[in-house]
Amino acid sequence: MQKVRQELKKPSTLKTPKTLVFLHGFLGSVSDWESVIKHLPSHYKCICLDLNLFCSESTLEAVATKIFGHLKSINQFPCHLIGYSLGGRICLALSKLEKFLSITIISSHTGLHSELEKEKRANKDKAWVNVLKKEGLDSFLEKWAQQPLFSKNQHEYFKSKTYDLKIVENILINLSVAKQSIYLIPKNTLFIFGEKDLKYYNLYKSLIPKEKLRKVHNAYHRVHIEDPVQVASLITEHVTL
Repeated sequence: MQKVRQELKKPSTLKTPKTLVFLHGFLGSVSDWESVIKHLPSHYKCICLDLNLFCSESTLEAVATKIFGHLKSINQFPCHLIGYSLGGRICLALSKLEKFLSITIISSHTGLHSELEKEKRANKDKAWVNVLKKEGLDSFLEKWAQQPLFSKNQHEYFKSKTYDLKIVENILINLSVAKQSIYLIPKNTLFIFGEKDLKYYNLYKSLIPKEKLRKVHNAYHRVHIEDPVQVASLITEHVTL
């Protein structure tokens, strides 16, 4: 299947608009941000990057370097970063290369600390790759959607996308949380998570100061899809501080 070669942009009437760069998650696409962008102030310049064009690299750092070069080439600095899940982890890697105006992280892992945790996660990701190879994409997507961090009304979401299976496998193996560095989190970073996403609720409450956390009620992992109005409001508040 072909990659979706798309970069969603929202024009601005201002000469020096605030630029917001959005990075979607694993199995996502640039269209995931449409509902959020619709509820942002119209003077923001919004750029949604298609991660399929960058995630053939073997490390998060290499992906970040490639994205950084792209943003430089299209003259988008200074800018704010917003990332969901995989996109949020890439935001943290990008923060090592540039001081961004702000970073908003949605349901993204901050990294595993012990070798045992990393080993367990790596084995889990290898098991997902085996499902993909032996049972095919449809079975893989169905089983992926059944994980408790996703709300039931979001299960059909994955079936509406087009996937490059080599990119899917590369993300699971080489860009896994199991191989992620522990990044220093910049002070201007906000974390957003869903109230019903218990995994990330427990992760964040033990690692992230309360003033850097925003909980979205009645939402699971894909907060920006489930409640784009609230997420847009939180982003607006954060980027205007």
